[in-house]
Amino acid sequence: MLLYNVAIRGKPPKGTKMIGLSLSLCIADVLDGEVVQSDIEYIVSGTCAGNLEVFQGVLADYAKAYWRKAPGEGVRIALELYHAGKIHQPRLENSNHFPLRANRVRWVKSEDEIVWYDSAEQDADWAERYMTGA
Repeated sequence: MLLYNVAIRGKPPKGTKMIGLSLSLCIADVLDGEVVQSDIEYIVSGTCAGNLEVFQGVLADYAKAYWRKAPGEGVRIALELYHAGKIHQPRLENSNHFPLRANRVRWVKSEDEIVWYDSAEQDADWAERYMTGA
């Protein structure tokens, strides 16, 4: 299993298609030059924005909090990915279904590497035990 956390493991190899597990942090990686936008297969977002207007509101908040160095560019990249169908929002279908980011990993190479939390299937403290290795 090959998981990437840019802060810990360095940049993924260029040309490697990656799946992001955090919209805000993955766009920040692109802005920081850690990941090339064309290498993004898609991003699984924890957002639950049912339409473009709501999504743009989320992006405005993210621009202030996560993309302060280049807020407009962050919004532009996120909207490009959104319009290309590369932003997946599983919480639109099930609000309790989202990927866990163990060890703050935010990039994986395949869907098989995504560890999902679904509170209908796991007990309340399963995610905490998973994240801490307890």
